[in-house]
Amino acid sequence: MVQILHRIRIPVLPIQTLQVFKFHQKKNYLEADKCYEEALSLNPQHLQTLFNKVSLEYQKRNTESCVLYLNQILEIQPDNQKAKLLLDQVL
Repeated sequence: MVQILHRIRIPVLPIQTLQVFKFHQKKNYLEADKCYEEALSLNPQHLQTLFNKVSLEYQKRNTESCVLYLNQILEIQPDNQKAKLLLDQVL
């Protein structure tokens, strides 16, 4: 099943997506972080997951990690305006 998901580039199962959203919304950052990391291990170039990770790190006031993930987004999509804007705000 994981191989099929990876091949079609879906980072997590829908139930996991709902679960991570609930963790993030309820500020259970440790569990949300685990879910995002698992999703990124399946598809490290999934932009929405990377942006969600930036949001989580920003809420945790971890600007170094924000910069790291925003730079990863810009490596994938160098012209991504949202990532550029957020990077300027974080720095």
